[in-house]
Amino acid sequence: MTRNGCDEFCFDIYDQTINDGGVTNFYRCMKAQNEAAATAGVNCWATLLSSAHWSYRIPTEYQFMWAITHAAALGCKGIVWFRLYDKAIAPEYHGSPIDEFGYKTEQYNMLMRCQRRFQDQFGQIMLDLNWKKSYLTGFPRMSYTMFNEHCHDVVKSLDLFERGVISFFEDAEGKEYFALVNAEMTQPTHFDLTYDSSKADVVMLERNGSIQHKLGDYGEPLDAYPGQMLLFRIDRK
Repeated sequence: MTRNGCDEFCFDIYDQTINDGGVTNFYRCMKAQNEAAATAGVNCWATLLSSAHWSYRIPTEYQFMWAITHAAALGCKGIVWFRLYDKAIAPEYHGSPIDEFGYKTEQYNMLMRCQRRFQDQFGQIMLDLNWKKSYLTGFPRMSYTMFNEHCHDVVKSLDLFERGVISFFEDAEGKEYFALVNAEMTQPTHFDLTYDSSKADVVMLERNGSIQHKLGDYGEPLDAYPGQMLLFRIDRK
């Protein structure tokens, strides 16, 4: 980045659409790219998959949201989709949002809904947050640390039966935030969150912060469908 003078870069990662081993590689790749971006002080974008080809499968609506929320929670500032349309002569490619005849497919509507839902909830506020650290819950992926009571002085425990992600952020004024993501592609879950209320209040943010809800003193269960993200602000006392 010093040599070329750029302030952002993009990389592609599609393995999450293959199998569970591909999901493991997705996390390893995300960790390496976003930690490198943070070290260099530049923005990182992810190129994610919207077309099936070779061993890569057609994403479901839940998998589209999973990919969007993971990219945001793990530090990416934007997404490029590969590829929105199919060529007339590309027999191994299929399932694009726009097919080789120029028609919008079911994938187009699913991807549009996921993009708009994320933008309505978090699209603006996430651009103003700087990613600091991410942790996994439920299953190790040989990459991010598993979250435990020693990872953060306010958020003390995060219990769920399924797999999840918790990421911490700061805004330009140093205010702290964290995001929870249901890391399952087919199973809904709920997070049992416990935090130290003597140190801070935790406020749930919706609609880019226009709706705010202070959590109870001992935390509370938080439901999330597959791939859904929840966002919170930490108001220290």
